Amino acid sequence: MATISRRDMRMREIADVLACICSMMHAADDGDRDEVARSHDELHGHGIEVRFLMPPSPTKRSRRRS
Repeated sequence: MATISRRDMRMREIADVLACICSMMHAADDGDRDEVARSHDELHGHGIEVRFLMPPSPTKRSRRRS
């Protein structure tokens, strides 16, 4: 059984955080609010506070105009 060094563990954690941020950005571009929320929760689990604002969904925008 191989042991994992602290440095390797930290590098894996950093890679997880970066992947989560990328996932959040792609989800935001696609308008997938559920994925953004999941990524936000995952980052919060890593101890990272994220303030990420998405524009209102098209349905909410149309309701405001009427």
